[in-house]
Amino acid sequence: MRSSPSAQQRVYFTPGRTSRTICIIGLVACWIICLGFLLLGILVHRRGSSLVSVSGISRGLVPLAINILVTAFNEVLGYIHGISLRWALFKEGRLAFSSNPRLLSSVKTSTSVANTWYINVLMLLALIVSYSSTPLILLGDSGSSSSIPNREANYSHASGLAIITCATALLFQALVASWCLFSGLVAPTWSSDPLDVAAACISLSPGLRRVPGRCMLSVHDAARPSDPTIPRDRQGSAYRANIRVNKCLRWLWGLVAEGVLFGTVMLVVTKGGTGTFGTNWSVFPRPDAPAGNIGWAIDYKTLAITDSTLVRGLAIFSAFQALLTLTTHCSELIVSCSRDESLWRTAGKPAGLKRDTNSIVQALSSWQTMLLLVAKPIMHWMYGLAVSAWFQLGIHIEPVQLFYLAIMALSLTFIMIYTAHRKPYGPQPATYGHLQTIINLVDQWPAQGQRLYWGHSGFEHGIAHAGTSGNPLGEIIMDDVYMGLSIKPNDNQSQKYMNH
Repeated sequence: MRSSPSAQQRVYFTPGRTSRTICIIGLVACWIICLGFLLLGILVHRRGSSLVSVSGISRGLVPLAINILVTAFNEVLGYIHGISLRWALFKEGRLAFSSNPRLLSSVKTSTSVANTWYINVLMLLALIVSYSSTPLILLGDSGSSSSIPNREANYSHASGLAIITCATALLFQALVASWCLFSGLVAPTWSSDPLDVAAACISLSPGLRRVPGRCMLSVHDAARPSDPTIPRDRQGSAYRANIRVNKCLRWLWGLVAEGVLFGTVMLVVTKGGTGTFGTNWSVFPRPDAPAGNIGWAIDYKTLAITDSTLVRGLAIFSAFQALLTLTTHCSELIVSCSRDESLWRTAGKPAGLKRDTNSIVQALSSWQTMLLLVAKPIMHWMYGLAVSAWFQLGIHIEPVQLFYLAIMALSLTFIMIYTAHRKPYGPQPATYGHLQTIINLVDQWPAQGQRLYWGHSGFEHGIAHAGTSGNPLGEIIMDDVYMGLSIKPNDNQSQKYMNH
């Protein structure tokens, strides 16, 4: 993606070079490490069976470490793919919000092949497989005569095919991300800051243009005409601002339902005599906990699991884990909308908004972003405890851990509901990253190095005006009416609101 926009209006914005550099470093690291693991997987697969010494606490920490590494690569590759999507949507005139669900939004082939619907489907499958293949990399050993996993064993069987599958899924995403980087699509900024994105949209030709007279109209008033408006002491929610937030919450409730339903079914099955039934409800799986197995065939001559058996196991893991992966992906939109709004509202505080802060630093300073970043690998790890793979047993399902996963999903759902329905206090109109609304509200873009302030900036034709500046502004007069400069209301409006 090229980074040299054709300027139409001189508006400063951060090009996000640091973010771009970090993404390129992450992309190169992904290529090197995943190619190394691909070669390792081929070697292990050719040997047929490889024992790895894994015992004690490391038996639980190694899968968690793998999930953290996979999550880190997916975040970097997803960021690059998301940047490409943003500016492809802009090129088609369909970029409404700064943040968009990248795998649920697509463009035409002529705009960006990397963001077409069929590439998005492949990217989603690769994302799911990258997570679902990790529990199959190290297969625990439980002894040939046991129906219960031997968690005290000090070794595991390494699966070369699972390593190959995980590495290939990440490499495919890396290929698409590289495609995004070297395409001819213009990316004027790599920043995720909605103000940088809005400023870049003004600078491009053809770009977005400010509509005057809407200084007190929020994203919820997008369909309203430019009329004088009394400030509100509380704004609307992200749920009402972006219809996709509503759809994302439905996916979250679907994950909760899946965990409860799947756990209940398996608990009933184990109680009916299939597998084992115990009374231990520890967070970590125990031998006396209820569990069931989906067996598979083993070639005891070569001490290896056949490829077809592992493929079936991968299909089962992927089917179970698809909703979890899609749900955490959708949660990103809710978090991004909330973060975009929090960032914009900083301009209304006495200290103003510092414009030159790196967007990655801004993201990491958001508690919602950090929560989701931590929740992703932990939830996939918890899923690995609930549905695990063992060399002799096959796929081992723990209903108790499925219930704990459902509890984690429910907790995440409640947090996302709170985030989506939260209504900010104060007269500053809400935007939630809606670019046209931001452009309408920002009438003066500060120069490089200046902070952005929002507040009361004067009167014209008896109507108050709120706007932005590189210097602190006055407080909003809550019982006055606001419309904006360069807009003269008609005689009826002037008489009505000047007598207010």
